[in-house]
Amino acid sequence: MTINIDNTTASVWVAIDIAKRRHDVLIKHADGRTQSFKVANTAEDFSKFLSHLASLPKPCQIAFEPTADYRRAIAWRLVRAGLDVRLVSSVACARAREAIFNSRDKNDPKRNSSSSIVSCTASYGMRDSC
Repeated sequence: MTINIDNTTASVWVAIDIAKRRHDVLIKHADGRTQSFKVANTAEDFSKFLSHLASLPKPCQIAFEPTADYRRAIAWRLVRAGLDVRLVSSVACARAREAIFNSRDKNDPKRNSSSSIVSCTASYGMRDSC
């Protein structure tokens, strides 16, 4: 069965690579510009991050790979703020990494970051709502 996926609705894609102490964030704008930065796993940094997200053009889709329990705090803040938050399957990310970079190594610094894999996977429709 074929599923049509409308990927044109998001003008901004935000991909988050979840980690224990800080999260890597990649923002892809509709015009091709990208921003990347880190958000510490603290309430103060979450507030700054939410302020930054509020300044982005709408619609904005946020995606991340569910990693242990480290995602819970940031996911709760994002959903509570009314943002469109999506989970991306770990298996889908692994397969995308293999297909794009011909590598299974998630931690290879020479390869692209996990947040870019999450962004790529989410933009192709391999995601589910939070």
